[in-house]
Amino acid sequence: MNLTLIIPVRHRQQYIPRVTDFFKNLNCRKIIADSSNKKYNGKIIKEFEYQYFGPILYYEKMYKLLNSIDTKYYLECPDDDFIINESIIECLDFLEKTDKNYIWCDGLVSGVVNGKFRINIRPEMIINKVFSNRVNKNYYSDDVLTRISYELNCDFQEPNHAILKVSTAKKFWKLLVDNTEIQPMRWFAKIFAIVMACEGNHKTLPVLFHVKNEGTRLINYPHMLEKSLKCHLSVHDLSNYEKCSILSEYISSYTNRNKEEITHYLVDLFKGGPNNFGYTEVYTTNKPAQEMPLHHPKYDHEKKKISSYY
Repeated sequence: MNLTLIIPVRHRQQYIPRVTDFFKNLNCRKIIADSSNKKYNGKIIKEFEYQYFGPILYYEKMYKLLNSIDTKYYLECPDDDFIINESIIECLDFLEKTDKNYIWCDGLVSGVVNGKFRINIRPEMIINKVFSNRVNKNYYSDDVLTRISYELNCDFQEPNHAILKVSTAKKFWKLLVDNTEIQPMRWFAKIFAIVMACEGNHKTLPVLFHVKNEGTRLINYPHMLEKSLKCHLSVHDLSNYEKCSILSEYISSYTNRNKEEITHYLVDLFKGGPNNFGYTEVYTTNKPAQEMPLHHPKYDHEKKKISSYY
């Protein structure tokens, strides 16, 4: 496959045996990228490469990694999560066969708690079902600002856990390396979506894709759900004019809008207010989300495997 799987590790080396066992049969280059304080001294199965970077920052590690791989696409899976192997193949197949300008692809997100698929950080994702406003939605645009508005105003999914075009993603990581003002982790998923949207479109297929290890925190401490949601959906003070100016300079090279216009557009967009391009209203929907049961037989094998780790 024209794909590199990257498992970034930092201070959670205990998950390395589990995640490598889960992905061992995926037919692509697979890398454990460890930036913990100490090098892992356990066994790494032969299907994986182990690269130790020392305690460097996440975005520095990713930028170095992407400059060292030669596949067209890559996929990052957190060390404590799972991404369904069959769905990886389906999403990659879509990207390689499409004749349109799609440069990243993912599927639906679910959560697993103690081996049971029953909760996700988003309250609309309930027991045994996965919901997404993007399923089968005919979203496609050749306009940069339309794509940005769509990504930031619809049901937001972090691009760093999708299959991404390497050449575009490298530009995002370099943007972070070069600009300390926009490096805080709470912003980077939104900025990542902007950079990807500058060059192409995002497709979410109706397949079970990313299974998050939610742990027991959200069950034992319900008040954490609201706190987590606010952290996930808010861009905090990213609407600061100076920070938006950095992004607008990047975006302006992809559109005929001038930098000043784009800066004001981003400030309004990050604040959740109106913008003078009108894309928010066009690409935000209040229609009920579509659903896909998790009980589809094609996922049984990998669901059982995931449950066996708990």
